[in-house]
Amino acid sequence: MTSPSLLTTHPLLDLEQMHQTFQTSGIDTQLQDNQLTLENGTLATVITAVPVYGESLDSGPVAGLLRIRTEITQYLCESPASDPDPDQRMDRINRSAAMGAVYRDETGYTVGSRLTVRAGVRWEPSLLPLVFAAAVGAAPGMINAVQRIDRHQPPVDSVPGAWTVRDLEKAVSFLSRICACTSDESGLSAQFSLASRAIIPVRSEDQAVRWQLRTDHTHPAIGGGLFASLELPSGIQDRAERVQLVRALNRKEIDSVDGPPHFGAWTDGDTRDRIAYTTFLPNELREAPGIAVTLSFWALNRALWVSDVMRSTPGVRGGWSAGKGFGVGGATIYVRGSASK
Repeated sequence: MTSPSLLTTHPLLDLEQMHQTFQTSGIDTQLQDNQLTLENGTLATVITAVPVYGESLDSGPVAGLLRIRTEITQYLCESPASDPDPDQRMDRINRSAAMGAVYRDETGYTVGSRLTVRAGVRWEPSLLPLVFAAAVGAAPGMINAVQRIDRHQPPVDSVPGAWTVRDLEKAVSFLSRICACTSDESGLSAQFSLASRAIIPVRSEDQAVRWQLRTDHTHPAIGGGLFASLELPSGIQDRAERVQLVRALNRKEIDSVDGPPHFGAWTDGDTRDRIAYTTFLPNELREAPGIAVTLSFWALNRALWVSDVMRSTPGVRGGWSAGKGFGVGGATIYVRGSASK
């Protein structure tokens, strides 16, 4: 049975209830202590509820973490001859991110997502569908996407997604109160700059942070849906070092307590010193209440969070070095308010 402390802390940490929901949906799961395991074809996905004590965000104390992890080492180590390096294949998979990121640690390669649960805050109904979708679809979707690209196969569904600009109206309203935001029939685009751990109007194009939600994209393995991208400058001109940076960021995201919820992947940007955090939501999540606003709220906070961790060590450029990784320190200042308002 799940620990009583987890059952009473927050509904989003209630693995017993998740277990029953998966079973009702016809998905076989096994519950043991604070872990829920489900079979994903040839893959095994583990959802772990982790209570957190004594940690606090600007928005309030943390009740716990929900981590979703699928180990894929065997798949990466059996890469085709055209793509023999598992690390490079990991980078390619992350370019087709769908609600998770591949990272490498001492045990191998894993697709991971994380939900940081705040105590005493009304939880968003959109989060449970997102957790379920990530558990069932993140790892298979990302692996199958790269396989389809390797085989020169078209996306599974070439029909545009069910999302429309009307689904993004609340997100546009939310963002317009904070930064410049425009929208059209294909989605929304917002941009801003960062200074002194605050969001400010764009100072220059080189320093602009860009957030996009696109309804006209398709994912190779998922088909239609909502594509999300947060792009920002890293200050690192060398591409090899940027690749090391995004790999480290994906590893840091899964362990973070103070970072915004993690349902995407960091990748190297296409121009200059840019890096990007991207994800793709299937059409089924269109009905999750307020999901576009929630993603936008997380994007603003993620921009502040990554800016903070990049500069968290005095004397080290950006808080990051290719040889030493990240420094330690710095408290992230979050966008005040709630995405639900």
